[in-house]
Amino acid sequence: MKKILVSVTFALSVLGAGYAIAESCSEPNDVQLPDGASASTDEMVAGQQAVKKYIADGEAFLSCMEKEEKANADSLTDEAKKANVERYNVVVDKMQVLAQNFNEQIKAYKAAQAEQ
Repeated sequence: MKKILVSVTFALSVLGAGYAIAESCSEPNDVQLPDGASASTDEMVAGQQAVKKYIADGEAFLSCMEKEEKANADSLTDEAKKANVERYNVVVDKMQVLAQNFNEQIKAYKAAQAEQ
């Protein structure tokens, strides 16, 4: 009985190590981009600042994930490692998509300004 309890406790602590990374590293908050076709200059500048903050927060998150993964490498299960890689990749993808979408809004803004 004692062996089972020790095994279960160990398994839970190993699984918990993967979740500790998830809890100690904060993903960046989503950003609402301005509509470049109708946005004012101030709205576009605010959008640019929000994108820069998102990217900086995303990079801080990725750095945190890397540090936590290294610190807990011996205790992470393969499943926890896989989940962490997937979470890392999702944030990288979100950062890239946000940058691309903002660039599209800049083009729309410039086109709208040229028409005026």
